Amino acid sequence: MELNLDHPNYAKYSLYELNDALSNIDKEAHPERVKLILKEIASRHDSPGVQQENAGQLSQSQNGFTPLVETLHPNWFIRYWRGQVSLPMSYWVVGIATSLLIYAFNALIAVAMEQTTAKWQLGGLSLLLYTFIITVVTWQSVGLFRTALKHPLRTGRSGWANVAIIMLGISLLTFSVTMYNTGFPLIKASIEMLVGDGPYEKTEFRVLNDGYDLELMGHIEIGSNELLKEQFALYPNINRIHLHSQGGRILAAIRMMDTIKRSGVETYVKTECASACTLLFVAGAKRTLGENGKLKFHAPGVGTASAHDNTELGADMKKAYEGENLPAWFIKKVMRTPNDTFWVPTPQELLNVNIVNDIVDSSLYPISGLGPDSSITPAEIESGLLTLDFMVAMKQHDPDAYQRAIDINLAGMLTGKSQNHISNEFRVLLYDELLPMYLSTASDEAVVQFWHSQIAQMKALQKDFPLACASFTYPEEVPDENSYGNEGTVSPELRAQEQDAIAALIRTYQEAHLVMDEETQQEYIQKVLTIMREQNDSYIDVVASAASYVDEPELLCEVSIALNEAFLSFGVATSAPLLRSF
Repeated sequence: MELNLDHPNYAKYSLYELNDALSNIDKEAHPERVKLILKEIASRHDSPGVQQENAGQLSQSQNGFTPLVETLHPNWFIRYWRGQVSLPMSYWVVGIATSLLIYAFNALIAVAMEQTTAKWQLGGLSLLLYTFIITVVTWQSVGLFRTALKHPLRTGRSGWANVAIIMLGISLLTFSVTMYNTGFPLIKASIEMLVGDGPYEKTEFRVLNDGYDLELMGHIEIGSNELLKEQFALYPNINRIHLHSQGGRILAAIRMMDTIKRSGVETYVKTECASACTLLFVAGAKRTLGENGKLKFHAPGVGTASAHDNTELGADMKKAYEGENLPAWFIKKVMRTPNDTFWVPTPQELLNVNIVNDIVDSSLYPISGLGPDSSITPAEIESGLLTLDFMVAMKQHDPDAYQRAIDINLAGMLTGKSQNHISNEFRVLLYDELLPMYLSTASDEAVVQFWHSQIAQMKALQKDFPLACASFTYPEEVPDENSYGNEGTVSPELRAQEQDAIAALIRTYQEAHLVMDEETQQEYIQKVLTIMREQNDSYIDVVASAASYVDEPELLCEVSIALNEAFLSFGVATSAPLLRSF
C-alpha cells in the first residue's frame, strides 16, 4: 500500500493533538483530513478509560465543534497535572485548597522552628518550607494552565479559559517577584545555615538585684521569646531588663517585643544594643540609656542580602517600629542603612525623638554587661583590680584585706548590685577599717604624702562643694548627703595622687615607726591651735564646735584645710609621728 504523503500520520497524534488539529483545521479546504482525524478519534473512543467531556457524538456538530475525548490517568494528582479536570475544579477548588495547604504547612514549620537549637535545624526547616511552596505552586500552576488550554476543546468556549490564564499569569508574576525579593535570599541563607557550624549563640539571662532586674545577652533567635517568658514567670518582681545583644532574627525580636510590652518593664542599655535588639528596647514602658550606652540601627538582612534596598525584606522591622510610634524620618533613615554597617544616633538625637526617655548614671544601676555568671570569676576581678597600684601593694603586703576586696566585688557582681553599692562597700573596708590601721603603722613619708593628697582634694572641692570639703575633717558633723562621695567629685589626677599615697602606706605597713608620746602630742596640739589663732581668731571657735558651723560651709571648709595644713607644718619627722599618734 502506498503511503499518502499528503496527509499527516494521525495515528501518532495524542488525543489532545487530534482535538487541537480538528479545532484549527480549515474544514472546507481539507475535508479528507477532517474525516481522517474523526476516524482516529473514534478509534480512540472505543478504547477503555476514555473520557468524553461533552457526552455528545464524535461527529462534527453544526457549528463545527467536536468535544474533547481523552484517556484519564487513574491517579488524581497526575490527572490534575495533565489538565484532565474541569476549569472550575482547577481554578477554585484546587486553588483555594493549595493556598490553605501552604498556610497550614507554614504554621507547622513555624512551630517546629520554635524548638530548634542549631542553625542547621533552622536552615533545614526553612529550606523544606520553600521547597514545599515551590513544588505546590508549580504543580497547581501547570495543572491550571493545561486545564485552561483544554477548556475550549471541551466546551467550545474560550472566555473563562482566557481569564484563568491571565489571572494565572498575574499570580505567577507576583510570586516570581516575591521569590526574587525575599524567597531566594531566604533560601540562600537557609543553605548557609544548613551547611554552617552547629549551635547558634544562645540567648542567655542573668537575674540581678534580688530578682528586680534581668539581663539579656547573646543572640536573639527563634525560641528566645519562650526563654524570656520563663524568666518573667520565675521572677515576677522584674521591673527592668538590661539589653546587651548584637541582634538576631526579626521574627523572634517581634515576638519578644510583645512579651516586654505586656510585662510593662523598663528597658536599659549600658553598653550596646544593635540591630533587632533595638526592637526590644523601644518596647519598654520606660527606656533608659547609660552614659556610654549605644543603640545601633540598620536595615535587616537575610544571608548576604540587605533590606536597605529591598522594601519587602524590611517590611516586618519597619512595621514594628511604626507600631511604637517612631518618627517616619527616623524609620526611613534606619531602613536606608545597609545591613553591613550601623547608624548610631547621639544620645541627644534619641532624647529628641523620645526613643530614649532618660540618660542615666550607670554606676547607680545594677552592674551588667559582664557576660554570663561563668565569666565573672576571681581571676577576672583580679585582672581589673591589679591595674591599680595600691591594689598591687595590698596583694603583696596585706593579702587578707586583698581577698576581702575580691570577695566584695565578686559577690556584688554575681548578685547584680550597682557599681556605686560595691564601691561604697569597698570604701567602708578601705577608709573605715584599713586606712586607720595603715596610717598608725606606715612610714613618716607615706603618712605625710597621704595627708597632702587629702588636702589637695579638699581644696579642689572648696569652691563648689564646701561641705564635701569639710567632711574630710568632720565626717560626723557633715550630713551624709553632703559628704564627699555623695556630693562633689575630684579630678582623675587627684584620685590617682591619693591612690599613690595609699599604695605607699600599704608598702610600709607594719613597719616599726615612732609614735609621739601623749605629753609631746598635747604640746604640738597647742602649737597647732596657736597657728590657727594667728590666721583667724574665729578658727578656734569652729574647731571647738564644728557642728554649729554646718550652715556656714565655706568657713567650715576653710578651717578644715587650715587645721590639716597646721598639722603638716612641723616637717615630716615631727608631723608624721604626731598624726600617727591619734
